[in-house]
Amino acid sequence: MALCLEEKSILSAEICNRQKGHVKVVIQFVDGSVMRASLRGNPCRDLAGRTLKLRHSSPDFESSAPDHLAPVQVGVTGDITAARKVKVPLLPREVSEYCVAERDIPFTWKNSIYLEWYSRANGRVVLEASGLELKVNAPAWEMSDREAEEAREAAAAALSEFLDELCVIDGDCEEDADNGEEEPMNEFEWEKFLRHSDDLTSRYSELVEKFGLDDEDSIARYMHWDFKEKEGESAWREDYGSREVERSSEESSELRRHPLQGQARQLLNSVDYPTAEPDSPLAELWGAVATVSAKLAGALSSYECDPEPDAGFTIAQLKRCLVHIDMAVGEAQEASPTHVQPLLLMRQAVIDLQNELRKSM
Repeated sequence: MALCLEEKSILSAEICNRQKGHVKVVIQFVDGSVMRASLRGNPCRDLAGRTLKLRHSSPDFESSAPDHLAPVQVGVTGDITAARKVKVPLLPREVSEYCVAERDIPFTWKNSIYLEWYSRANGRVVLEASGLELKVNAPAWEMSDREAEEAREAAAAALSEFLDELCVIDGDCEEDADNGEEEPMNEFEWEKFLRHSDDLTSRYSELVEKFGLDDEDSIARYMHWDFKEKEGESAWREDYGSREVERSSEESSELRRHPLQGQARQLLNSVDYPTAEPDSPLAELWGAVATVSAKLAGALSSYECDPEPDAGFTIAQLKRCLVHIDMAVGEAQEASPTHVQPLLLMRQAVIDLQNELRKSM
């Protein structure tokens, strides 16, 4: 994910583009640290040729710069503008109180600073802030329409390059999993597919963070999704979907669940989540066990309605579950030792199931 700079950790900042094709960024944090970036490229037209000075009137003096933020950055510009519109909540009380009361949260629209760049040191770095005081000087040069378009294209290219470093979309990998005419994939082929799926998830999460869920066109563009339906595909989906609904209603009484799913739910219910201490070791244990429960549900979901689930897929998923069970064991050793043995028994049950599935292949 992007390295996001917290607005209230910043005492002052300066973004300078008086030299065409070059942006200098200096950020002073409340903890006394300073970061300097030398970036190739130009900002959006509203800041082109200008120096923008920022200051926070009420920073959080208990905050600090991110630990792994390199003090010297060299890279390329992304989107840099002081005219991005954002929703800012108007809250006289905590957000949670509105959620509990199921009330709409009041908000207003404000201009926001959006500062984005890409560097070898930290990858994608982003500052989005609406509470900073701004001072802009007169431009040293004016950006033409062609230069404005070039700046947009350069920012898009930088984003694409960054996303490709996270995950190069492999269409062949997805086609292999979807091709029903081939032999079923084994556990190692499924592992490769699932790793690619994780990479795609990272790519998608990065885009949602940048554009928001509502900007489906931008997300689809960078995910290389094609929404054009092949001839007859829509009708097939409608027919298939309706038959699936009928089948699920007819066979709902025959759904089966693997005992491991029930064990995971029982184990989760046995961990009392400490509402008053969300950062405590017990809360970490609850989160770890919840992850195990969710992962097992995903790995064993085919047992609910498929009389012959794909053994290779299930084994590959169960391997991932073992990683999360081991993490939960570590949390239990610190927070609740009585949960260690149930987790170890669950771990052995997962291994036994893997061996059982391998024998069936």
